[in-house]
This record gives sequence, C-alpha cells and structure tokens, in this order.
Amino acid sequence: MARADPANLQAQKDFAWASTSLGELLARNGDTDEAFVLLRRAAKLLEPVVAANPADVNTRSQVAGIAEGLAHAHVALGSDRTLAHATRLSHWREARARFQDAYAFWKEMRDKGVTTGADLARPEALALEIAKCDAAQGGDPASRERP
Repeated sequence: MARADPANLQAQKDFAWASTSLGELLARNGDTDEAFVLLRRAAKLLEPVVAANPADVNTRSQVAGIAEGLAHAHVALGSDRTLAHATRLSHWREARARFQDAYAFWKEMRDKGVTTGADLARPEALALEIAKCDAAQGGDPASRERP
C-alpha cells in the first residue's frame, strides 16, 4: 500500500513502523545485513512524513527507534572479532552516534514531561548503551560528549 500510494503518509508511517520493528529485532539478533536494509527503508519511508510535520512526537519517536535499531546493528558488527580492528572501531563510533541520537530525543521528551511508563527510563538505558560503546572504543570516555 505504501508503494501504491506514496502520498498516503499514514501508510508510509505504518510500513516504516513494521520495518523498524523487524529491523530492530534482527539487529539485536545479529542479522545485520537484513536489519540495515529494513531500517534504512524505514528511514526513507519516514522522510515525507517528517517533512509534513516535523514536530509530530509519534513520528519523531519512530525516527529515534530507527536510530536505536541502527545502533544495535553497529554494535553487533563492532563486536564481530572476525572484522579488522579499525572496522570494528568504526562500527562502535557509529553505534554511539546513533544511540546518542535516540538518547537526545527520549531525554527531550522526558524533560518536557511527555513520556510515561517504560519510556521514562529510556534515556538511562540509552546512556548505558553509550557507555558500552565508549568502553569498547577504549580511551578516555570523559573526552567524549556525555549524554
């Protein structure tokens, strides 16, 4: 339906949600190739939705979910000891950046009093993921931007 009617923003958003959900699951299970395909597709689908209403919190949460899914895919690759060290470090840096994007959104929402339930703890959970990325990269985490 999303392909049949690209002007149907709700269909784009729904298809992006499905792609994000499956992409996040695949990323967490280490199926990074398919995760990247689905998450990038979701991001592309949301472009016109975000452009139509950049302040929509629901859509922005989907964008944060895509960032988090991409981060988990990069963590899986950063943890893959068969890859060259420099490649792994690059994936850890990218994972950290994507976790930081998601963190910024969820912290903003919590600070505005918009989040409830489990979402209240999302900034802390993402900060822990960022700390893991810092640790995996070695060096002084204090020299990096802190969440």
